[in-house]
This record gives sequence, structure tokens and C-alpha cells, in this order.
Amino acid sequence: MTSFFECIIPETTQSKKLTFKQATKQIGRRPTRRGKRKKVKTSKYKKEFNESLFEHKQAKKIPSMSYRMYIGSAYWKKRKNEYFKKFGKKCAVCGEVDGVTLHHKKYDNKLNGKEPDDFFVALCKYHHYEFHQNHELKQNMTKATDTYVFTMKQLKNSNIDDLTWIS
Repeated sequence: MTSFFECIIPETTQSKKLTFKQATKQIGRRPTRRGKRKKVKTSKYKKEFNESLFEHKQAKKIPSMSYRMYIGSAYWKKRKNEYFKKFGKKCAVCGEVDGVTLHHKKYDNKLNGKEPDDFFVALCKYHHYEFHQNHELKQNMTKATDTYVFTMKQLKNSNIDDLTWIS
């Protein structure tokens, strides 16, 4: 059986073995390779660039949607899990780990799925509910949220049992 190169290279040169580059020069074009291709090693910088490019493309694919739709979506679930992996899943006020949710300090539909970490604070269901009972819903509640968390931590650390005088 004759090889691919034997069919396309003149008989005079067939006696010596040719490299792929030499065969390409002689026939004037690149012959197709048969068999397995060698795996090309890529540098770590190229891999990092490709990964960041992939993440950038993924981030662009998040469709615009209402806040309610976003909270029920897989994009929110992924973002929430990223936050909890980074900062832990415990209430910022009482340290409770059961029933912890993420409270938005700021709402910006343009950033859905790409919100910075400082847009959130982890609160248990009780403190999240209490915050929204005492504060109206606004686009930016950063100052109110930070004040609430700080005040509630101070009250918790002061060991005051009777809080009826606050109202």
C-alpha cells in the first residue's frame, strides 16, 4: 500500500524520508494529515484570556428582565451562591445561618447578574422582614441598610432585654 506522500511526490525524491515541511515545499501546498493531530500546548496566559473572554461573553448573554423575574432566575441563583461562597452564609446582624437571604442595598436592573458585592448584605428572614417593615423600598437603600445593621448589632451586643422604650 502506498502512502499519501508517495502518490503526490515525484519518484526521485521518494527514496529519502521527508518531513512534513519539506513535503509541503515540494508540492507547493499543504497536504492533509491523516491520523491523530498532536495536541498543541497553550500558555497559561492564553488560557486565562480565553476564560475571561468566555466569562465576558456569558455576562453579555443575561437578558434584560424585571426584578421579580431576575430573582426567580438561574442568574440570580448563581450570583447569590457566588456571594455566599465568598462571604459565608450567615446573618450580618445576629449570625443566624438558617434561612439567610441576600438583601439588595441598591437595585439596578442594568447590572442583573453582575452586581458588585457591596450591593448586598446577608440577613436572616427575620431581620430582612423587619428592615422592609421599617424602611420604604427605594432604588438606593445603602445608607439605611448600613445604619440598620450597625444599630441592630449594637443592640444585640448591649444585652438589653427590654426594648419597649425604643418605639
